[in-house]
Amino acid sequence: MRAALGVTIMGASNDLANYGETFFTPSVSASLPLGGGHTLQASVIGQATAPTISQLSDNATVEAPYVLRTGTPSLKAFTTNVVTISYVFNGLYGGAALSAFAGDAADFITKSFARVDFSSGQAIAISFDNGDCEKDWGGILQLSLKPLGNETLQFQANAIAVRTRQKVGKVASYRRWYIPVRFSADYKAERWGVSYQGSVADFNPSGPYLD
Repeated sequence: MRAALGVTIMGASNDLANYGETFFTPSVSASLPLGGGHTLQASVIGQATAPTISQLSDNATVEAPYVLRTGTPSLKAFTTNVVTISYVFNGLYGGAALSAFAGDAADFITKSFARVDFSSGQAIAISFDNGDCEKDWGGILQLSLKPLGNETLQFQANAIAVRTRQKVGKVASYRRWYIPVRFSADYKAERWGVSYQGSVADFNPSGPYLD
């Protein structure tokens, strides 16, 4: 078992806003061997995220005709806490890992859109805001296959299923599944190797838009 009781201090100062915050960022992990290559693992991780300089700047940049991007000087840092429980199997010809997790973030940083008026017409302004909360839960499946019993030939795949709920003040509440799949095949000889990687992409929710 490993544990770390972390404290993260973050601050920002500009002409329009000043803030200083202290976050509790613990990190605890435990592993229970079950024998025969089977293991149970659990972890609790806290992480603080600070806004970038561009997110704090109130300068406006043109993204496209009639689309502007501007920062928010009053933007604040936030913490994310994630609890994960995993079952892991490692054998001679491959392995598997199945994980379930839940995460929570208050005051997370998200984007917002607003219509602004100019003398030449209207435009869309994209800015950053602190949302109320973001809650994620889901699972991860990882598989590996070594048909030769060594590292010469390997097949790997992992699939993630995440249900995300984001609440942004009185604006809206966003909910969406995020289910990407990635896979690879690798062959290695003494002096050369061949690899193939592929993925089935999915849209990742980020406030009112998708990546």
